[in-house]
Amino acid sequence: MPTLRDALARGGSFDGLALVGALWCRYCLGRSEAGKPIAPNDPNWDRLVATATAAQSDPGRWLAMRDVYGELGGHPVYAAAFGRSLRSLAERGVVATLETYARA
Repeated sequence: MPTLRDALARGGSFDGLALVGALWCRYCLGRSEAGKPIAPNDPNWDRLVATATAAQSDPGRWLAMRDVYGELGGHPVYAAAFGRSLRSLAERGVVATLETYARA
């Protein structure tokens, strides 16, 4: 979060940081895009899966994890960028979303 905090403080670009957060959220759905299960790999896995699932319709649910994001999850510009990235992952898939980001 220090990198995100610094980017927000200086008005820098943080679209890549929002994408990383969205990719983590996507991963925590617990299944690959092909539907293959992802084995639990975190002591908080059940909470992460439940929160990632809820975030698919309300991205703010993921950012509301204060133990991860602190006050940064409530930053409106970051939240909007995160939401765009998460929607792109759901609608277009990981590869297309990363290709679009890499071309920007």
